[in-house]
Amino acid sequence: MPKFNPDNLNIHELAIEEPEKKEPQNKYFDVERDVLPHQDIIRESLKRHTVDERVNIAATEMLIGLHPSFVPKNDMVEIMRILRSNKTFTKLAALNIDQKILGVKSELNWSDMAEIKNTRRNTDSLSLFVWTAACEAILRIDHEFDANDQKILEKAINRFRENKQWDELAYGLSFGRILGRSPDLSEQEMENIKEERESLFQERKIFSFMRIARAEAIIYADEVRIPEGGGLELINHKKENLQTEVPQIPEQKQF
Repeated sequence: MPKFNPDNLNIHELAIEEPEKKEPQNKYFDVERDVLPHQDIIRESLKRHTVDERVNIAATEMLIGLHPSFVPKNDMVEIMRILRSNKTFTKLAALNIDQKILGVKSELNWSDMAEIKNTRRNTDSLSLFVWTAACEAILRIDHEFDANDQKILEKAINRFRENKQWDELAYGLSFGRILGRSPDLSEQEMENIKEERESLFQERKIFSFMRIARAEAIIYADEVRIPEGGGLELINHKKENLQTEVPQIPEQKQF
């Protein structure tokens, strides 16, 4: 048996090739990179939020594919009663949407639906108009989103863009996507929205951070679906993995 000669050793034959690291599919928003590592901080923040805000955060986690940090009780009747008595029908609609996403039974009555529609018709706020229009679609309220409404949607998105309101632009584009409008963002605008989200997290404004994360998830999703009974689903198709071969450990050499 020949003696071991270190001068004849080919180090490349012994090296184990490491698998190529998986790059995020979207450099501007990736759930596993941008939200998942923060879930402990998100959970810790819940005690500083109202119940409806906790439900909203949990619904966002569910919507983007994470385990929710908060599970509401099946009976949210008392909270809904308070929102009705205070005539805060947009919050009532938001709570209903979030419960549907979480799989918690919650229904609006005809009076609630009428009030939501009236809010859209009578508001002077572009943000509120776009939001209530999206609510009607998500909750499958019989809504009439006509050509004039489409013009108001475009006016809102253009206003947010001109004013460099990156959070409002993200919300507006996500609501527009729900209403069937394709999102149109430049690379710089995507970067600006990303920076806005990261800034909110650094300031520990978790509720606002999660709102932008939800908007980005809707904007970048491959498909946005509204189930038969109302609610929201995001579909992301698996991208083809170009690395099909598993690196093999080279055969060990005996000396």
